[in-house]
Amino acid sequence: METFGKIILGIVFVVFSAFLTAYVFQHYWAWFIVTTFELTPLRWIEAYGIMITVGLFTINSSGNNKKIEKFTDFVSMSISYFIVLLITLGIGYILHFYI
Repeated sequence: METFGKIILGIVFVVFSAFLTAYVFQHYWAWFIVTTFELTPLRWIEAYGIMITVGLFTINSSGNNKKIEKFTDFVSMSISYFIVLLITLGIGYILHFYI
């Protein structure tokens, strides 16, 4: 039963990561691309689609993928990623006032 809980929590982290990453990208697009190039803002699903498309062509398989041996490593990496995204969003929010 413990393994099932870890799988569910892992899926929740991956889904939340996708939503949060697309949310940050959507706002960066609105703050910087829309104002600079006079384009239309993106909806969340469009931002996510662009991220997937770019990701398909920029996959880095240089071998620097760290093997996750413990579930706690996965959780701490996920939380660190969320914090980095939120800091990035905050920095973009501040910078967009200067454009």
